[in-house]
Amino acid sequence: MFTEGANSLLESEFMVRDEHGIQIVYEEALNDMLLLEEELIKIGSYFLNKAEMSQHACGGERQSSMLDRGEVALHLLQHEFEFQAMKAKHIEGLLDAYNHVCDPLESVRILQVIADTMALRPRIDLEAAYFRDGYIAEREVLREKQLLFSEMLGFLKADERVANENARRFQELKVRKLADFVHGKWTYRRDAKRVERIGTREEQARG
Repeated sequence: MFTEGANSLLESEFMVRDEHGIQIVYEEALNDMLLLEEELIKIGSYFLNKAEMSQHACGGERQSSMLDRGEVALHLLQHEFEFQAMKAKHIEGLLDAYNHVCDPLESVRILQVIADTMALRPRIDLEAAYFRDGYIAEREVLREKQLLFSEMLGFLKADERVANENARRFQELKVRKLADFVHGKWTYRRDAKRVERIGTREEQARG
């Protein structure tokens, strides 16, 4: 379950419940979290070392040890959380599309897209001075994808509702006509001179 924050993605909440409604955490999620922590440490260490080397090369008066590592870690965690929240929001839309698919092959394709989105990682530009722009760009790409999928799904739902409503009205008309026939309100008389044919008039004209 994903609940988006009212003001920002940082206020979003993630929750997993079992069949009894109890909040749980999968063991594999903990393993993924450890791997993610290692990756974040590598990203932060790389840009910290890069900033220190840049200061040393420029001969700056400020000592490299004065770089705020806590602030870098905070930025990393914030951007990573927003990225994961955007992924969750996009996956919710994909799950909604999965619930409306009847074709087994298309269902498998959507599940594959969901799996690929879950495994998605931001592409960080190692030539940049900081990792912020990479996270923002990846997050905006996911946002645009989510909006596109949501808009397309909305159109499909509206079209399906119209088709279902027309089918319902047609079935109701058939039932009413059948009920009228049973109660003798109308009868069917066969015209011996009339030849019944299958197909529309255009198809009959083409032979």
